[in-house]
Amino acid sequence: MTKLLCILASLTLPARDLPQDAGNLWQTDNVFVVGVGASLATAAYATNDAPRSELSSVDGPARITDTYGAGTFNIPIAIGLWGFGHATHNEPVRDFGHGLTRALGLTQLVVGPIKVLSHRLRPNEANHRSFPSGHTANTFAMARFIQRETSTTISLPFYALAAITGAGRVEGRQHYLSDVLMGATLGIIVGGTVGREQSSGRVSWQPMTQAPGLRLRVRLN
Repeated sequence: MTKLLCILASLTLPARDLPQDAGNLWQTDNVFVVGVGASLATAAYATNDAPRSELSSVDGPARITDTYGAGTFNIPIAIGLWGFGHATHNEPVRDFGHGLTRALGLTQLVVGPIKVLSHRLRPNEANHRSFPSGHTANTFAMARFIQRETSTTISLPFYALAAITGAGRVEGRQHYLSDVLMGATLGIIVGGTVGREQSSGRVSWQPMTQAPGLRLRVRLN
């Protein structure tokens, strides 16, 4: 129930921005990144995709990153930063919290349906929500967003946390390597897309939310 409430909050609070963010996902540079990530995930699936004992060294840190990557932890923090910045009239904090909430909300919107459609059984057989890794997607989305908003140097520790999160999910038998690779790919795409005002590629598709029915606008840049 807590997880569901967090997801709903991350989708509802920035709901006005979701159509633009979702539309910006359909950019040619993102399609290229998906292609690379999907290729790596497919290669992992076709070789040795099983959880690996040599990752046991991340068992300790993974106990922390499992919490860090959970939507029940990072979404309330993002919303809290947004609310704190708004209450104190601190625009940089408010905008950062707002953008981070948008990134995490869009990550749920992208990852959730894929989990349902793929119906992949986890290595520990807990459920059929293995592909892709939501924890990994969350952490890479945050790292990429932080990189955009600050600098590559500042974002490096967050990328390290994201990598440990992914390794820990494999070591803990929560996910296969291909799940983690695809989760990282989706997170990087979402973190780099949220808040982008216009496409950096040649072709983009955006939903026309004020028109009746479902319509798309194609733009050549």
